[in-house]
Amino acid sequence: MQATTAEKLIRDVKVVMQDAEELIKATAADVEEKTREARAKLAGALVVAKDTCQRLEENIQSAAAAADRVVRRHAYESIGLAFAVGLVAGILLRRS
Repeated sequence: MQATTAEKLIRDVKVVMQDAEELIKATAADVEEKTREARAKLAGALVVAKDTCQRLEENIQSAAAAADRVVRRHAYESIGLAFAVGLVAGILLRRS
């Protein structure tokens, strides 16, 4: 679930970055000083955001790979834990 949330965040950030790039292109003809400054700040922020997004994607991929290795290495323990969690959840839901 957490990976899905992080992946959605990455997709959302990429959409915002794409919109920001389009805004920079759309205002390229505007030569007003404030517009140029704003474009420069936005371009700098986009570079930082792209780098951060790339690192986040790499972290998610490595965390998913690590989790996969742990589950594969401890398959029976993982099945037992999933069964126990399901059993406890079932008991708690039945009491409600």
